[in-house]
Amino acid sequence: MPPFQPGDTIRLRLDGDATERVYAIVRPFLPFTKSVVVLARDVEECGEVVIKVYDPRFLGERARRRQGGRRRGGVGELELHQEEENVEWDAETAVLWEEYFYRTCMASFRDETRAYEQLSALQGSAIPRLLARGVVVDTDYRRAISCPAIVLEYLDGVAMQDAQDAIVDGARDAWIQLARTVERLRELEIVHSDINEGNILLCPAVAPCRAVLIDFGMARSGRCRSDVGRLEALLRRKGICIISS
Repeated sequence: MPPFQPGDTIRLRLDGDATERVYAIVRPFLPFTKSVVVLARDVEECGEVVIKVYDPRFLGERARRRQGGRRRGGVGELELHQEEENVEWDAETAVLWEEYFYRTCMASFRDETRAYEQLSALQGSAIPRLLARGVVVDTDYRRAISCPAIVLEYLDGVAMQDAQDAIVDGARDAWIQLARTVERLRELEIVHSDINEGNILLCPAVAPCRAVLIDFGMARSGRCRSDVGRLEALLRRKGICIISS
């Protein structure tokens, strides 16, 4: 049975906490892309949270990329190709790709935590609250790396892509606030880079009054207007016309 199934547990050692915390998985959020994302329950406090684990074994890119390539001066410069059958692996190529996958996960963790820290003024309203960060405890002591993880507040909401048209159409105030949020991101020099229907939550799920931006795994520093353009294009496709102020 694959890992991260309902009923499985995740043991974390959180920064600034000498004790280990155990979380029971309620359900995974599939598919996994830059990180493993699960809804979990703290076994001691019983509250539900979202946990993101940056484990290169489950990086979504593994399923899309061929385990090979041509080295052009460094791991970060590997030429990537689409998946093909009958690929011959060799030891050096496999090591280079594992290094690439590891660095990709660590970069996503670094970028996401930096974004949340830089956007602390928006946490709990326009974006989820970052509750903790730490590392996964390897209870089998068989891995050479430690996988970082973050704990986020769980929001009772529905993704824009799953919401009924009537709910989307009736959430005008939420869209206006979201447009202001995206402008605020630019002022705080953070680019989300992945604004789409799956990364916008309407909260609460029934009669939503706010739109929350989630998943900063592709965030970067900067003040460009690409996020604004993506949001405007997304809302136009949904037939929503707003003017932020």
